[in-house]
Amino acid sequence: MVKLLPAFVLFLFMVLIMAIIPPHTSVALHPDSHSLTMSPSEQKEYKQCWLVLLKPGARQPLSREQNDRIQQAHLQCMQKLSANGSMLAAGPVAGKGAFVLDCRDSLQAVQLLRTDSAILSGVYEYELKRWYTLKEGEFK
Repeated sequence: MVKLLPAFVLFLFMVLIMAIIPPHTSVALHPDSHSLTMSPSEQKEYKQCWLVLLKPGARQPLSREQNDRIQQAHLQCMQKLSANGSMLAAGPVAGKGAFVLDCRDSLQAVQLLRTDSAILSGVYEYELKRWYTLKEGEFK
């Protein structure tokens, strides 16, 4: 019995940790809580989009030549997303990049993000957030 005491204490500690720390969820698999609290009438008034926040990735710093080449490819990707209607708005926010994607779900948004060589190369990392706009609203 005494030999089992450390294992039992470890088990209790692990249960306590699991109760305190919430599990990590992926945006691509789980809807956020805001969408669950929106009434059906509110859902009819709003359009779901995806807000992408870019931040420097693990692959830093780069030479000026590498940075210019990757930035040029990144801008071409953004222009392509804008031209095909997938990107509704883009621009810098607090020294970082941000843009809004018009996608049916987060999986489609992630697929579009994987076309950006700056993200694929690790120069940028992204955070993907569900974002709503009025259906009658217009981006210009």
